[in-house]
Amino acid sequence: MPLKPGDLFSSELMTRGQQNLFGLDLVRFARSEVLPGQPIDSTVTLVSHIEEALPRIVSGEAGFATETGVSTEASWAHRDFIG
Repeated sequence: MPLKPGDLFSSELMTRGQQNLFGLDLVRFARSEVLPGQPIDSTVTLVSHIEEALPRIVSGEAGFATETGVSTEASWAHRDFIG
């Protein structure tokens, strides 16, 4: 998150931080929001919900085209290979 304790609140920075989390391969879901029911003053409490994706994924595709015939493709990814 580009916001640190003591920084002035910016919803744009909060949104940018959420987008940065989505850019990570290990994050499946990320949401940041201002904690409801806070007094209106200069402080804000943010809550972030993050759900990790599986570290490894195997996928495959199969198809048929009139020009090339049957085609297949398989892929394997290790999203946290170097830790």
